[in-house]
Amino acid sequence: SSVPPENLLAMSVAACLMRTCLRLAVDQGIDLLGFTAAAHVDGGCDAQALRISLAARLVTSKGVPESSLRALWDRAVRKSPVAVVLGAALDTELEVTRLSEPSARTP
Repeated sequence: SSVPPENLLAMSVAACLMRTCLRLAVDQGIDLLGFTAAAHVDGGCDAQALRISLAARLVTSKGVPESSLRALWDRAVRKSPVAVVLGAALDTELEVTRLSEPSARTP
């Protein structure tokens, strides 16, 4: 593959966290409208230690408290198999976007 191994690692971390977060959201009845993540590996094959930075964004309606989304994310990081293996080598940050409910249409 022409994709560098560190990019494959970053993608797998983001995908595993996404799957874990989405599963937990369904289990908890949280309606997520969107999930995006960008991961980056600091260091490469020659580095003494790798650091992986992951920035995620959860999108939901205004009806879901931001504190619930942050708690959901914290649980996802603790439960994600890849995140658990990486431990302290993984840095995550979360951005929450809450959208207004669409106004009712009148005929």
